[in-house]
Amino acid sequence: MAKINICLLCYEISGQFSSVRTYLEEVEKSWPNVERRLRGESEQRLEDLGVTADEHEFRIESQILERIIEVDLPQQAGYAGAILVFTAVEASFKRLVAHLIKDRRAKLELTAFAGSLLEKIDRFLLVHELPALTDGEKSRLTDFSRIRNCIVHAAGDTRNEGTKTLNNIERSEGLSIDMDFLVVEYSYVTEQLSRFEELFKRLLSALGYENRPLQETP
Repeated sequence: MAKINICLLCYEISGQFSSVRTYLEEVEKSWPNVERRLRGESEQRLEDLGVTADEHEFRIESQILERIIEVDLPQQAGYAGAILVFTAVEASFKRLVAHLIKDRRAKLELTAFAGSLLEKIDRFLLVHELPALTDGEKSRLTDFSRIRNCIVHAAGDTRNEGTKTLNNIERSEGLSIDMDFLVVEYSYVTEQLSRFEELFKRLLSALGYENRPLQETP
């Protein structure tokens, strides 16, 4: 059996993304139960009021319920998922930088650099002559940051978003706009999670941080 020298930094960052993935999977699996509960509560409420299926109040309630189930809740779940993934990315970058400062005796911290988190990370790696992010990775991070900002700062309202954000939405599978509001499908969230996991695996390996076999035993 091979003995493995576990890289604690790799373990922590991998664990961060694994936790997010598990949470997203559990939320997605819960949707049928949520739908059944909401429909049951709606039917019970109308029954208590003595409203029959052919009455006006029932039709209005039904329309509102369908909107909640088909649009509102999936939209909020997509928003929450995107924010959670971005938080994992941000926390992992900060954990990596803290480790590099201690392990490689890097002279400058992130606070020494101006700009967004991506710009700070990019400059930090460049100044310390460390393996850098690829152009594709930086582009993905920038695009995802714009989506996150639209959610966090505008509650998904795209009416005041710039051309770059709107173009990003148009060309990205799993993103769309409905009545001026951003729609984030779960497939987009899980795709971004997988891509960022790959980013950190590559970057950690390039920096020399990875699990390695110690020796072979019978």
